[in-house]
Amino acid sequence: MVRSESDFGPDDFRATNPRFTGENFQRNLALADEVQAIADEAGATPA
Repeated sequence: MVRSESDFGPDDFRATNPRFTGENFQRNLALADEVQAIADEAGATPA
């Protein structure tokens, strides 16, 4: 699971994609955490 920008491998396109860097990464991480919390309450996976 990716929890930090440093978790991206050297050949991972997300490391340079604006959608997955900086402030956007933090926003996406917060959204993913919310989805995970809802899934946990429902006894389901986030997918």
